[in-house]
Amino acid sequence: MNFITNVNFPRDVIEGDSFDFTATVDADLTGYKARCKIYDSSSNEIDLNTLNDTGSDAEILITPGTTSTVLVNVAKSLTDTFESKLIIELQIENAGGTAVKTIFKTSIEMIQLMLSED
Repeated sequence: MNFITNVNFPRDVIEGDSFDFTATVDADLTGYKARCKIYDSSSNEIDLNTLNDTGSDAEILITPGTTSTVLVNVAKSLTDTFESKLIIELQIENAGGTAVKTIFKTSIEMIQLMLSED
């Protein structure tokens, strides 16, 4: 199945700050699991999951319906050691575990904090 996915993503992602984004999917995702992997070229990696996939609703929350939403929350400080270029992948898995589909993949430039040496 091909999913049509619209993503609301923040304009600026700042190193060490929390951020979230929402994917709206043109399908009923009742019973689905979701995983989000965020990584960089220096082998830094974050894995976020829905509650039914060893994560929590605070990490990824699916709100099913005729059109479903997948809310991904990246908590404060998780990106403290990342390089400026992040790669973000969002996958869903059907209730039977027979199909996994990447519904969003992008790379972004994160704004890095510049600490003064006063």
